[in-house]
Amino acid sequence: MFTIHSRCAAIVALVTLVGCGSSSSGGGSVAMADFAAQSATVSCHRVYTCCDATELAGGSDPTGSTTEAACVTAMTTQQTTALMAFQAGITAGTIVYHGDRAKKCLDNTAALSCSDWGIQFNPKAVPDCAHVFDGTAAMAATCTYDEECASGFCGGGMCAARGALGDACTAPTGCADGLY
Repeated sequence: MFTIHSRCAAIVALVTLVGCGSSSSGGGSVAMADFAAQSATVSCHRVYTCCDATELAGGSDPTGSTTEAACVTAMTTQQTTALMAFQAGITAGTIVYHGDRAKKCLDNTAALSCSDWGIQFNPKAVPDCAHVFDGTAAMAATCTYDEECASGFCGGGMCAARGALGDACTAPTGCADGLY
């Protein structure tokens, strides 16, 4: 069982990987170039709104910052670096970025209550966050990131099937949508 403190830390770490934010650009879509900053804005706002002083002192801010603004700056840098790693897959056609889903993900994450945000151990459980990035690589194809695989799971360097209800999951992203 997670305590509130560990929930905040675990959630922020996972949100950092997938990203969510609040503002949009271009008619209901978020340009990939804007995704890191918008994701950081909502993620840090969640931390500084939903985590209490004890949780913040205990490391709930994954950037080690002491203010929401500093968190946004540091997390934007972290997420920009992570998204740059996806660029090769986007260029190669093994990763597809969906700006419309990103917008919905950002809006849905921003709208979560603290209690709902606190139980989202995998931000891919937030509506429209699971498929901001979709992969095109077939089963058993070589991969580095889950986002490269059509199955949504890269296990052991190969695209693999995600676990169904009752199956053991080897990673948080190794379970089918809606499962953990």
